[in-house]
Amino acid sequence: MPIPSAFLDTSVLLTVFGNIRNGCHKPFILDTKGLTKLTFEKCVFECFLAFRGVGGKKPDEGRQDWAKRFLRVDGDPVPLSEAAGKLHFGSIDAAHYWTGQADEAQWVLPESFDEYMADVRRHVHPEEWDHAAEIWGNLQKIFNNHRRYLKLFSDFKMFLADHDISIISHEDLYTKERQRRRQITMEGLSQRSTIPNEDFEIVVAALLTEPDLFVSTDQRLLTATASIEANLRRCAFVHLSEVQTYVGSVIDGD
Repeated sequence: MPIPSAFLDTSVLLTVFGNIRNGCHKPFILDTKGLTKLTFEKCVFECFLAFRGVGGKKPDEGRQDWAKRFLRVDGDPVPLSEAAGKLHFGSIDAAHYWTGQADEAQWVLPESFDEYMADVRRHVHPEEWDHAAEIWGNLQKIFNNHRRYLKLFSDFKMFLADHDISIISHEDLYTKERQRRRQITMEGLSQRSTIPNEDFEIVVAALLTEPDLFVSTDQRLLTATASIEANLRRCAFVHLSEVQTYVGSVIDGD
């Protein structure tokens, strides 16, 4: 029997990517030749949010404190939980605001400090010039933090590509041909399972894709998958730490 295919949920992507970038060895699931690896588009988006410190409500997912645990490399960006104090003079409102505005704002200002101050001197009272200079310096910190996040996002995309992790898009799943099957799956999970709401769409994606195993580090989710009825249970649900044992048993049992 060929080595099985594996669907990696958000918690696995975050754990593996975080460990590798901090110098840990590749886990079995990435270091095994022939293992087909899949994930869902939503999992990728959830990772981007977790990098900023915006996570889910369940500690088992590893999203809430991912930034705090893994953004320790020199040159890493400042996550939302620390941005107010480090970049925005204690204002959490400003931290949220500049998360969305930094990308465009960095191109609006003059290219150099000298050009900026020349504009300031033309339009601002002299007693405000020192404050304007301080604002310039702080904005550069904000823009630099934004660029560091862009690099982190790029590094993550490269990580997915380098390890041949295919991304299932919403368009792949929400086709007319899948409509009936998807409806049956979603009604079954919503009416006759205990899958947490925040994991619902990802579990649906896995069941429709039909990998051999669904891999997670979220023990609460894995426990809840026992509630999935037999006619919908199209894959095995396995903890990341159990993948090697599972794959070995499948191959040996061939």
